[in-house]
This record gives sequence, structure tokens and C-alpha cells, in this order.
Amino acid sequence: MQSDITRAIANSGKQFGQFDEVEMMFIEEELSLHGEFLSDLFVESIEQMRLRKTDELIDNISFHTSISKGNKPKLTFSFPSHGRLIEVNYFKKSQRSIFEAIDTDKVVWGINQAKKARKKKKDTRWYTRNVYGSINRLLSRLATNYSEAEIARLKLIIERTSLRNSSKVTINI
Repeated sequence: MQSDITRAIANSGKQFGQFDEVEMMFIEEELSLHGEFLSDLFVESIEQMRLRKTDELIDNISFHTSISKGNKPKLTFSFPSHGRLIEVNYFKKSQRSIFEAIDTDKVVWGINQAKKARKKKKDTRWYTRNVYGSINRLLSRLATNYSEAEIARLKLIIERTSLRNSSKVTINI
């Protein structure tokens, strides 16, 4: 199943990843909306998981959209590095000593001791769960919102912007 954007690219004779001005404007708008959605999700997850000691992480989550070399749109998030380290530490295995690993009573005497209650690790996956969990939402919005009405709206914006810019005369002496 091809999306409208992919079909439009195929019909225009362009290669995938090369977009015209209207398509780029649409993609950039959708990425910006997705960035706002993800920022809200991040803050909500951090608060629900009680991962904050101060508001430094929540206050410093930001994003921006850009077009990289080769006409490739990007959505980039930035936040303090300790916020990501919280999540990375979730996946680290706890190290046990050799005495905990071998139950000598069980080996020698065949006695089963009551297992010590192990502390359950707190789920700290606030970033990856939200980013990868929302990719299908972004793809769906890109595929379904690119309609004839949206194309007309974007062309009108581009036309008005170009008229405004062409009416300005700059003289350098």
C-alpha cells in the first residue's frame, strides 16, 4: 500500500527522498506537530513514572525540525544527558556476588532456603517507548493528511509568502 506522498513522488518522476516545496512544507508541519505531541508524552511519562527530582529534565526537553543535506527532513530532540542515562540504566543487569549465585546449602545438603525477595527494578523507559511507539502515528498522519485540500492550502501560503517577499525592494549602496 503506497502513501499519497510516495505515489506523488513516483508520478513526478523524482527519486524517493526528493520533495518539492509543497511536500517539504507539509512534512515539516507534520514533524512539528509530532514533536509537540512527543514532548507532551515525554513529560507525562516522566511524571507518571516519578522519575523527576527536579524539573530540570522536563523544562529542558525541546525539539526542532530541519532539512538536512539532500532534502531530508529531520525531527531532533534535545534534553539533558542525565535524562537518557536514567533509561539506559534500566537495561543494565545487576551484578550479584558469587555467594549469591551458588546456594551452598542446596548443593551440599539439598535444603531449599526461602528465596530472598529481590528488589524489582523500576521501569524507567520514558524515551524509547514513546518515540518508537508513536512512529506509526506519524506515518499514518503523513499518509492520510496529504490531500488535495492540504496541497491547495500550502500552495496558497507559499504564493502569499513569495508575493510578500517580492514586494520588498532592497537597495544596497
